[in-house]
Amino acid sequence: WPEAFPDWEGVRQAIEFGPACPQPGARPGSIYYEKLGEVSEDCLSLNVWVPDGADDAPVFVWIHGGSLVTGTSSQAMYDGANLARETGLVVVTINYRLGVLGYLAHPELSAARRRAQARTEYPDRQSPHPLLHPAANRRALL
Repeated sequence: WPEAFPDWEGVRQAIEFGPACPQPGARPGSIYYEKLGEVSEDCLSLNVWVPDGADDAPVFVWIHGGSLVTGTSSQAMYDGANLARETGLVVVTINYRLGVLGYLAHPELSAARRRAQARTEYPDRQSPHPLLHPAANRRALL
């Protein structure tokens, strides 16, 4: 189960990528062939590059490729530092679960999803947003 991250004081230097998700190795000669570094099932991470003077800058989110089987946001080709610096964008990349871990449907996760759906399917329950309420005019979203 997720554990709370220990508290810290001041600015936390987050300068290392999180571990890559378990995956088969890329074949030598592939543009994706790169040493992955640490690999772990605890692989969900978010990376953010903020350029100097990024007040109200647009945000660019990049999700690495690899057909849900391979890849990691720490690969050199996905490094957002240059993109942020050259464009003024805030660049965000993520690691996500790959392969069978990406399709894992643990019973506790399924139960949480059913509870969330129930909150939007029954009109007698309060919805967090009026457009999500079952009685709302869905055409307002178009």
